Amino acid sequence: MSDIDNNLSIIDEMTEFSFFKSGRETSHAQILGIFEGNDFFEFNLETFHLAEKARAVRGTVTEHSHKVYHAVFYLKDGSCQIEGKRIKVSRGDLVLIQPDISHSFAPFQEEDVLYNEITFSLEGKEDKSSHSWENLLLSYSGQETESIKNPLSGRNENEFRNAYSKIAELLKRGMSESLEIRAAILELFALIQKRISGDNKSIGKDKRFIRAKQRIEENLAAEFSLDTLAKICGISREQFCRAFKGEFGEAPLEYRNRLRHGAAERMLRYSGMPIKEIAERLGYSDIYSFSKAFKKYSGESPAAFRKK
Repeated sequence: MSDIDNNLSIIDEMTEFSFFKSGRETSHAQILGIFEGNDFFEFNLETFHLAEKARAVRGTVTEHSHKVYHAVFYLKDGSCQIEGKRIKVSRGDLVLIQPDISHSFAPFQEEDVLYNEITFSLEGKEDKSSHSWENLLLSYSGQETESIKNPLSGRNENEFRNAYSKIAELLKRGMSESLEIRAAILELFALIQKRISGDNKSIGKDKRFIRAKQRIEENLAAEFSLDTLAKICGISREQFCRAFKGEFGEAPLEYRNRLRHGAAERMLRYSGMPIKEIAERLGYSDIYSFSKAFKKYSGESPAAFRKK
């Protein structure tokens, strides 16, 4: 593993956070509750994990099932098991589990993996809902959703990271029953539906650009060379820039800068690392250039962002 990979792992590990529901009380604010016929099912946030580490399993993987929903966003390559089938996952993949589906998030004979996870239930007077994810999202949005095939890959990795981080921040502030937390969860559901619906279908059509994109993601702090990335794809620099933007919706340099900014926000919010060290880890030559780039996205300096 390169120094850059180590740095990225450190960023994720520093954000580690877990929330567990206390007691069985349900909230009076039921923005996320749903109706099934005449029965109303209350939304209950059961657990939430940011940068949860799953230990590798040697031998037989033991699955389990229960009356809850999982939305698991992977921060590292690995695997999981669903209904007896081992599934390979890549960083940025999303895995959705609905009630009564047997599963295990433990990777099989591999390195430990990191993921963000939200777990919730929909509880009626007599039982919990067993709605599919497709029907659940239909209840929230009124829009039909394509059949889910795990894992769900897509281009909007940073949006998912930020959505999970936002929920974690609200939970840290003791706002598990607030209007804000429900709005943040709905934002996450909207991202999930966006990924399922195929807004990211162009990804994967050309593996050359997938490799170039991964090179950017794995080397955020390294010198940025469009010529090197173009060479990976076997085309000219100008052709590469046009094709990359057509494939992923933004220019290569803009994509790298946005990922850097997301990493900077997480490090500022969840670590006590000095701003100068954060700038160095992300490849900025000095604090001034880091502050200028950060302010472009956030509208404020790194120091001001950290004080919020």
